[in-house]
Amino acid sequence: MDNFERYKSQILLREIGKEGQERISNSVVFVVGAGGVASGALPLLAGAGVGKIIIADGDNVSLNNLHRQTFFSENEVGQKKSLVFKKKLEALNSQIKIEAIESFVDEKNIESLIKDIDVCIDCSDNFETRILLSDFCMQKKNPYLYTAAEGWTAMSALFEGKSLSVLLDDDSAKSEKIKNPIFPPCAHLAGVMSANLCLRKLAKMQLNTNELYSFDLQSMHFSKIQF
Repeated sequence: MDNFERYKSQILLREIGKEGQERISNSVVFVVGAGGVASGALPLLAGAGVGKIIIADGDNVSLNNLHRQTFFSENEVGQKKSLVFKKKLEALNSQIKIEAIESFVDEKNIESLIKDIDVCIDCSDNFETRILLSDFCMQKKNPYLYTAAEGWTAMSALFEGKSLSVLLDDDSAKSEKIKNPIFPPCAHLAGVMSANLCLRKLAKMQLNTNELYSFDLQSMHFSKIQF
């Protein structure tokens, strides 16, 4: 392990060890959406040494993003989110590969974009994209990691062999872009929760799949639902 000194704090965890770190370092993670949730997840994934991270988002940084998307700065308003993430994550960890895709994932490009990956993390903000990603990953037998933040609540779930459709009715799946209010720490907490599940999956640690974890920051209540 050439990078033992860099990653030794996590390698010393019995559940990860050198073998787990090797798995993390040889993994490819595809992240859809580069907003508030990604702001919580991506620095942790890069810091932990995920070998390659691909970030897809066609959006630009806007002023009203900054209250929760704290990976960005005022002087980056108007810039492509995926490119800003690439630059900063490369500065955080120059030993891993970061690829920025300056477009949204849709039915036309999903087949060409999402291939040869270990985990797909869904940080998007609309149900149409979520259902598309979830169904595609189920068909391709790729682990699909749902993560979301709304109001006071942060949520995350790792799907394997099932689609997000099991949690949604048809009307929900047709909803437009989410414009609901959000408490800023919820976005980062959802990102932390997804980074936790992702790294444990990559390291082949024991974890439950097809289980939705939800934390309400107002009531400080944690819940989980199996499906």
